[in-house]
Amino acid sequence: MNVTNTVTLSERYLRHAERMVEDGQFPSIEKVVEAGIDSLMREDTAPAGPNEPLAGMADEIRRRMQTPRDQFIPMDKDNLFDRVRARVDPNGLHPMRRLCRIGLGVAGEGAALSVTPRPA
Repeated sequence: MNVTNTVTLSERYLRHAERMVEDGQFPSIEKVVEAGIDSLMREDTAPAGPNEPLAGMADEIRRRMQTPRDQFIPMDKDNLFDRVRARVDPNGLHPMRRLCRIGLGVAGEGAALSVTPRPA
């Protein structure tokens, strides 16, 4: 069932819709508007796919929120990165650590990474 309604479009949207009709993409401006509404309806009902970045972040945030407080790494600028390195590579066996010294530092709002070759 069709219902008559009046829609006011800004000049910008009207020009774009008219171009789409002139190019033969749609038979009328009414169909352009319907296609736009159909697109919005599909977005509203489409489940987030496995590659949806926000869905992945939400799952990761939920997972991290389940981490017990005693497993948190305390934030302090003096030895935070040493504790992170110890947790990630507890035996210090990462190949890069054998070849060079990696230093991380926090300065103000930024962080710096320095890599210096180990003496032979």
